[in-house]
Amino acid sequence: MRLYDSITQLILTVLIAIIGALVITSCGTTPKLTDAQREALRELARDRIEERLEERNEPETEATSTPTPETAPEATEGEFPEGVKWLHPDVSAWPVTSDLSVSVGASRITLDYDKANVWPAREEAGATVNANPWVVAEINGKWYAGTWEWMRFGQTVKNRVINGGHVKRSPMDGDWEPERGQRIGIFVSGLIRGRTRNVSERTELFWVEWP
Repeated sequence: MRLYDSITQLILTVLIAIIGALVITSCGTTPKLTDAQREALRELARDRIEERLEERNEPETEATSTPTPETAPEATEGEFPEGVKWLHPDVSAWPVTSDLSVSVGASRITLDYDKANVWPAREEAGATVNANPWVVAEINGKWYAGTWEWMRFGQTVKNRVINGGHVKRSPMDGDWEPERGQRIGIFVSGLIRGRTRNVSERTELFWVEWP
């Protein structure tokens, strides 16, 4: 019934338009159409009716959105990446008791934190140490965290040795080292690399671009 009404309304609209055009062009005289004009008008009416029928027969489709592909979680300032694998004991729950500023030079790394002279020193493998520096890096789409050195009491500068020869835990072992321009995280914690412990504290996580 609705379809019939729509077609009827369309035909009436076309007829009204035709009559109006005839009245205007005839200037008050009795309108007369040639056979060609009548056929053109009939073609126009048929075309419009067919268009309406096609529109009504088109299936309704719901708007859909293109799903966003899943990506690996990004690491943000001061936070550990989601799903990071700890190559040494997990210290992420240790309280952050010190800020940290890191600068990487041609041969040295400066880890400026205010607990260097506070955390108590312990003897480990013949050295007096009180902290371990960490590296957090993405390897083949996955994040890993591992310690790469020992730090003596009061020490804030280390040789630039963040590599597989110092972390020594797969996949941060062998010839692994950060790539130039790679964004890595660095932080310092109380002793965790060996058997000796002093404090269960750490610095904040600091992100740098490897030069």
